[in-house]
Order: sequence, then C-alpha cells, then structure tokens
Amino acid sequence: MYSKEHRLEKQREAQRRYRERHAEELKAAAERVKGTEEQREIWREKTRQWRRQNPEANLRIQRKADLKRYHATKAAAFEKLGNTCVRCGFDDARVLQVDHIVAIGDTERRRLKHFGKNLWATILQDSAPFQLLCPTCNWIKRVENKEVRQPKSDSRITTSARSTDGAGTKE
Repeated sequence: MYSKEHRLEKQREAQRRYRERHAEELKAAAERVKGTEEQREIWREKTRQWRRQNPEANLRIQRKADLKRYHATKAAAFEKLGNTCVRCGFDDARVLQVDHIVAIGDTERRRLKHFGKNLWATILQDSAPFQLLCPTCNWIKRVENKEVRQPKSDSRITTSARSTDGAGTKE
C-alpha cells in the first residue's frame, strides 16, 4: 500500500500533465469565466447590493476571511522564526510565544503596535529582533534579565508568616 505522500505526489503529477496537454482549453475557459469588463462591473454591483442587503452574513464572511488570513500570517511568522523554542527546542505552536530579544518595554511595544496581526507582519518584514520561546523559557529569561517587577512586601503579613515553614498567621 502506498503512503499518503506518494499518492499526493502521483496526483500532482497527473494534474500537471493534464494542464500541459489542455493548456489552450483551460486558458479559454478561464477567459470565459473572467468575463468582459462590463460583466465584471455588473457582478461587482450585484455583490455591493447583496452586501448592503445582508450585513450580518457579510460580516460573518469577512470575519471568517480575516481569521483565515490572521492564522496564515501567524503561521508564516512562526515559520520564519523557526517554529521552536530557541532555548529548549519545544515545538508546540499552540503555546510558543514571540519574544523581543532585547526587551523594549510595554509602553514601547504598544506604541509600535507589536501585537496581533501587526506583530506577524513586522516579523515577516524583519525577524531579527524576535525569537520564539516556550512559556517556561520566556519567564526564565524575564527573571534573569530583571524584566519582571518584584512583588512588594505585604505589610499585613506578620514576620512569622514569612518564615520558611509557611505556618504563620495574618494579624
């Protein structure tokens, strides 16, 4: 029995040969579907009318397309960054996090709009200042680089509560 990859390769080869043999017919069919400029303008107007008459359905379609584009761009950005944690090699994309190699601070990150689709587009343009880290390695890096605020001491807790055995009580 052939593997899935083998079957797909055979199918692609058959499609390629078909396109080569029927190139002229396929080109003519594409021109017929494309229509004239006048037909395309009629189709565009009908589409505009439908969108005005069906705003909820149009919004659902737009959101679905936006989500598809978002995930495709994110996947491309992760691919450019190597799809693995640079410290430990963890490769589950569901939890990998994009990290600025040199911390720029939250205010600057917001100013640059380094989040969501803007972040993915930035990475695709220039991936040098970014890396992928798993959550554990990201927190370790933040602690090592002193990027994490240290918690303030809680004056409500007595000194006995701060003992190592944790058996103290609050006042």
